[in-house]
Amino acid sequence: MKRLLIVEDNSTLRETIFDYFSMKGEFVKSTDSVSGALNLLKKHNFEIIITDLNLRDKSGIELIKIVKSAKKNIEIIVITGISSIDVAIEAIKSGAFQYLMKPFKLDELEIFIEKAYEKLGLEKEVKRLKENLIDRHSFENIISVSSEMETIFEKVKQIAPTDANVLITGESGVGKELVAKSIHYNSLRRDGPFIPINCSALPDTLLESELFGYEKGAFTGAAASKKGKFQLAEGGTLFLDEIGDLSLFTQVKLLRFLETKEIMTIGGITVKKIDTRLIFATNKDLEKAISRGEFREDFYYRIKVVNIDIPPLRQRPIDIYPLLNYYMIKFCRDYKKPLMQFSKDAVDLLKQYSWQGNVRELKNTVEHIVVFNNKNTIEVDDLPKNNESRKKSSREKIGLNELSGLSLAEVERIAMVENLKRYNNNHTKVAEILGISRATLIKKIKEYNIKEEK
Repeated sequence: MKRLLIVEDNSTLRETIFDYFSMKGEFVKSTDSVSGALNLLKKHNFEIIITDLNLRDKSGIELIKIVKSAKKNIEIIVITGISSIDVAIEAIKSGAFQYLMKPFKLDELEIFIEKAYEKLGLEKEVKRLKENLIDRHSFENIISVSSEMETIFEKVKQIAPTDANVLITGESGVGKELVAKSIHYNSLRRDGPFIPINCSALPDTLLESELFGYEKGAFTGAAASKKGKFQLAEGGTLFLDEIGDLSLFTQVKLLRFLETKEIMTIGGITVKKIDTRLIFATNKDLEKAISRGEFREDFYYRIKVVNIDIPPLRQRPIDIYPLLNYYMIKFCRDYKKPLMQFSKDAVDLLKQYSWQGNVRELKNTVEHIVVFNNKNTIEVDDLPKNNESRKKSSREKIGLNELSGLSLAEVERIAMVENLKRYNNNHTKVAEILGISRATLIKKIKEYNIKEEK
């Protein structure tokens, strides 16, 4: 049931709209003035306001500004007979969701109300997800509902209060820095600085000076002394990303710090005690690098007191939909565009995409879509043409042809068998993907006499 407030000084139109939506089972109140609307807003929690601009006491623009300044979670649809583009722009700038010219059909208004209601639903869901994660884990900007990430959140809660060395592993784009930040902001060092540095972005000599700092005259161009990242992060956390690209020389210097908690600036003559926590991250297989002689084994085990391995997005497809919604709302706001939504077919296709670039690729894809579209609904044809989802769609059509003629139970059995194979009989994971409980999955495995491969 939607909660609607109609603000219209034309009694005939006001009653017509009231009766139409009341008959559909919606909660509806109406008034002919801004003052009447404000009184009703104090008594009821409305979701959508339908307002004229010329009202009995004040302008509808004033009502829009008052409602939006109160930061209420309400969408406003303007209905008016004023055919001026300037007025329409003013209404939208003031915070109106849509602008509808009189005369209009009631089913047109109903479509606008549905769109406004969908927008409210998406915003509430994203807010719920973020508040839930922030309340439980203080994980701002990490949007996830998967059991895999939940396990990581619990691990972070355990290790954050300690000063244990942490190695975060995972493919590029999975959010290693976000997890590192969550460790920092859940720790006793939360009021200290969090300083990230990408080890692969700097040549070896420059990286050394960035990390340890240098004294005036230490080398050509050192016109003044400069503190390194270790000193700047004192009392907080230094996040060293892409450590798989560190030279053996730099690894030795970092190993010494881990053992002594002391540094010496380039050109310096005294050691300095530093209270800085280190968190490391890489997308490389360090054990293979050790076997090739490219990474020190003693350094590896020193930094891997705790290992957090972040699974790629394709292994937690349940996170794709909330991420799509979150970034769609974010970029529509950033680029000051009306909220767009993905059609069901587009969402289904994006869920099947492999996302080799993980969350970073998904984020960039949604931003691309927002930049190049002005549509209310994003369809399959609006998705970027150069991604793998095009190939996926053709494969899906073939799959549907192969399944034609089978009963629903036979299709269900095939889905279970294929997912059990893919996820090595992980009942929790397969149940999550199929959208059923673990108990139901086990029951159906017995019912369909599915033999699980060992």
